[in-house]
Parts: sequence; C-alpha cells; structure tokens
Amino acid sequence: MNVWRYIGVAVLSLLFYLGCMAQETDTSLYLLKVDYAKQLKLDTLPEIAEKVEMYKRNQIFSSFVQSIPVDGNSSKLRFGSEEAVLVKQVFRKTPQNITTTQLKSIKEQMDSVSQQLSRGASFDELVERYSDSKAPFLVRKLQMPEEFEQRVFTMREGEVSAPFESPLGFHIVQVVSKENIPSKDIKDSKSISLISLTESLKKELAFTREEENCKDLLRRGKSDKTLFSIAGKPYTGIDFARFYMADYGGISTKLDEFITKCLIDAKLAQLQETGTSLSSELESYKNELLVSEVTFREIVRPSQDEQALKAYFDTHKDDFRWAEERYKGALIQGTTKKLVKQARKLLKKSPYESWEDLILQRFAVEGNPVIKLEKGIFAAGDNPYVDALVFKGAKAVPDASYPYTAVQGKKIKGPETYENVPREQLVETLQSFLENQWVKRLKSLK
Repeated sequence: MNVWRYIGVAVLSLLFYLGCMAQETDTSLYLLKVDYAKQLKLDTLPEIAEKVEMYKRNQIFSSFVQSIPVDGNSSKLRFGSEEAVLVKQVFRKTPQNITTTQLKSIKEQMDSVSQQLSRGASFDELVERYSDSKAPFLVRKLQMPEEFEQRVFTMREGEVSAPFESPLGFHIVQVVSKENIPSKDIKDSKSISLISLTESLKKELAFTREEENCKDLLRRGKSDKTLFSIAGKPYTGIDFARFYMADYGGISTKLDEFITKCLIDAKLAQLQETGTSLSSELESYKNELLVSEVTFREIVRPSQDEQALKAYFDTHKDDFRWAEERYKGALIQGTTKKLVKQARKLLKKSPYESWEDLILQRFAVEGNPVIKLEKGIFAAGDNPYVDALVFKGAKAVPDASYPYTAVQGKKIKGPETYENVPREQLVETLQSFLENQWVKRLKSLK
C-alpha cells in the first residue's frame, strides 16, 4: 500500500472501529475481555499492529490541522477545493482471518441485499438491518481503498452500486450527494492534503535533501549514499531499498513516498516523546481492537456456523415456540371437487418436500394446471382460505378460477427445524446465548 493511501485508510480504520464498537457499560467486564484477548495472544496479530500504527499516524493529522491558524495570516497554508462524495453503505467487514465458509455467507447475504434493493426495498432499512457501519460519511480522494474510490467518484447522485469487494470487506454504496469542499471546511473536518503535510513537516523537522546523491539513485537505480536527513538523522539508499522492495513502482515516485513516510515516522516519535496522552489513547484504541476481534471469534463467527445454529435450535426448541399454533401444510385449490379430493389424497401419501413437483406432474393439462397449490407454514390471518378451513375464520369468497378448496397438513406449536426460524432471529438469539456463556466464563476467571 503506498504511503498516500496508507494515511487515508488510517482515518477510515479509526472511524470504522470507533463507530462499530459497542460501548461497554461494565468497565470491569470490558477489561476482562481485553485480558482474555491478550491470553489468546491476539495483541500479537499483524493486523492489530497495523491498525494501531494507522491510528498513530492519524494523530499527525489532528496535530497538524490544529496548528493551522484560522485567520488569513500569511502563515496559514493555502488550499483550493476538494471533490467529496457523501455516501451511505451496506457494509460487511471481512477480517483477515475470515474462513471460506464465513466469506461465502457474507457474499450470499450481500447478493440477497442487492436483490431486495432491485425489488424496491428501502436502502436505509437495509443499512440498519445488515450493515456493520450505519452512519453516512463523506469520502475524499485518497481516504478510501482504490476499489471504493473507483466506484463512488464515477457514480451519479442517488445511484446504488452492485455489491463489490475492497480490502476492508464487501460494500453496496449509495451516493447521496457530490460537492466541492472549500479550504475552510477541509480544515474544520480535519482532512488535509498529504502534499501540504509533507512540506510542513520538512520545515518543522529540518529536512535536507542531498540532490546529487538522489540523482545518482534515480540514474543507477541503487545507492548506498545519504539521500536526505531529518532532524540530523541520515537516510541512505540502503534504507530506501528496504522500502522499495515492499512496494515496487517508479523510483522517483517511490522516493517521494519514502520521504513522506520518514517524515511521518519522525513526527510520530516526536509526538510520543512530548505528548503524554498519546500512549493512553493508543492503549485504549488497541484494547477496542482486541475486544472487537475476540468478540468476533467468540460470538459472531460461531453464530453464523450452520452446525452451531442447528445444534442450538435442537436444544432450545421451546424458546422458539409461537404464541399461537400455526398450520404446516398446503392449501389446495381446484377447478372441480373431484380433482381437489384426488390432490389431497396424493399429498397425504407423499413426503412434504415433494408436494409441489407431484401436483405439477399429475395435474398440469396442456400447460394450464387444474390444481393450484400454496405450501408453507400459515399463521392465522395469513390466508383467508386457510383461516376458514383451519382456524375457524369467516368463510372466504371462492376464487372464480379455482372455486373448490381443501387443506392438507397439521397444526404445529413451533418451528420443526432451525431452517423454519427467520435467520436474523436465530443468529441474534444464539449470539445472546454465546455472550451470556462467555461472560460467565470470564467472571469465573476473576
């Protein structure tokens, strides 16, 4: 990842995790979760270290922007305007350690969301229901992964994207509006050009460039000489070679990026030496990442495993019982009483899963079925014919095309399999159960 985008993703990472992280009201329980994550050595994960590093770099933006004078004095940096896009999104995070099964499940869910949108579903409602990040946000250039920017900056206002993937996860984006933000708004929103930041840090940190040695590097492609110094510390062609090996590209461009990276690193070191609050901020942020990761492992991932869902339902069936009985079966409608009777007899002797195919094979006449079948689990009020025949409801007005009706099935008090429970309800219930069990284990370790 080049250094320009690295800083942008830092800002995004901070906003995403702070926005998605649930506020823990029990401080002692929160700390127990942090300790548990450390026992699992999650604090040594490369992705955790990378996000903490990104957060540190974000502090430079805050420090730098706050130092810009608000008045029109000559010391103020000058900006033009910047294109920005206000977006909403249905977003599903994909952690680095995501399993193939979990990835497949998320892809299928996003495809389902896209289909619901194509049928006229409310984008805002789907955001609330499915998204890991619910608040609208403003996107500027070099703040988001390239895959994200390529979409939103080419979309029209009001347009909704198809599902797409970025290094952060899966997105379905709606562009709310497009605008150019003037310099004051850029400053107030703490977003700033990296080019301006680099130039400011060069002055602040006494940057000096060895032009002849840099020209030699560009000419020969390698060098062991000093390329530049920051606060008296030399950086050589050997240092640059290590950076270049991790992210190939044009040497001139990469040298500029290397200079910016080194300036940022130097500023970070300065902030850590002089700012006592930075260490505590980093610790708090790291703890939030650890709790997020351990919660994903202990609760979110297990709750989306098919076997775990089935096992939980099988041992907690009574928890899913309905307040009123429902009817599992089929409504049979036909053109004659005799045909309806024959259809009911056929279903009575056959497995429930095969009913539709049997009716289609037996009663289709030149492409026009003489029997119409509606199969499912019916609650009182779902269907007027089922209400009349099963739940002692009012007599239903006959269908002119299929005037004769009957039902075949049985009353049940609750779902018979986990697949009969709405997916969101089952997942939410299992997550609550897993959370309670986890909290008990954590408290027992005190």
